[in-house]
Amino acid sequence: MKIRFRIGCVFFLVLLSAMGYSKSKTVFFCGSVKNDLYLLLSHESFKIKLYTSPSDAISAAKKGSAVFIVSDTYPLVDETKRITQEILNIAAKKKLQLYIEYPASYPGLNLTQKPVETRLERGVITSDVFGPLFSLNEAAHATGKIKYKQAVDKLSNFLIRVQIKSKKHTDLDGGWFRGFDYNRWDYWASNSDAGWGAWCTLTGWSQSWIVATQIQVQENQSYWDITRKSGVNKHMQQTVKIMFGKE
Repeated sequence: MKIRFRIGCVFFLVLLSAMGYSKSKTVFFCGSVKNDLYLLLSHESFKIKLYTSPSDAISAAKKGSAVFIVSDTYPLVDETKRITQEILNIAAKKKLQLYIEYPASYPGLNLTQKPVETRLERGVITSDVFGPLFSLNEAAHATGKIKYKQAVDKLSNFLIRVQIKSKKHTDLDGGWFRGFDYNRWDYWASNSDAGWGAWCTLTGWSQSWIVATQIQVQENQSYWDITRKSGVNKHMQQTVKIMFGKE
């Protein structure tokens, strides 16, 4: 839990840093004090002003400030979190930086009032979090067994075929979503997870693992071959101290 908590802190601190925010500025928050994001912000000593409705938070927020509107009832619809065009107009006029999570309504979007329940009869993990291509490639080189090499080639080919291709969305072009729909032969990503939209992808996990291993496959190398003479261990003690402090 401590590791997950640290990861959450890093993510949201990076988010606020990108917004040009310092801990001396006030964050306007619409949601429960038990919300994970509220707890993270509080833990990191941000100044937080709490509001019960989006309109109150937007109205009170100072020009250019950050406003967080989060759901208290996920995955059930929180009727108190309705975003109107008037709210958005005020936010735009004040140049507010908004974070909106799972609203009951939003202008221009047809949001269902009932959570969508899905039943997957088949699922293909394109995220390499579990290391299938990486692990298979290591196994193929370590054992020399042809069945592992064949599996590597098949999975490598599959990942190339399902790679995102888009001239319009250049920020996604060349990446991978979290899944793939075989029946429609199309990219697939679920928006049923808290904080995840259908256009989200894991830049730090999926992309880096897949690309790094595809290079090794192309060069007929394993990670062990590349790193067995590495001197990275000499930096470990200092890195652990920076990352985890005295713990």
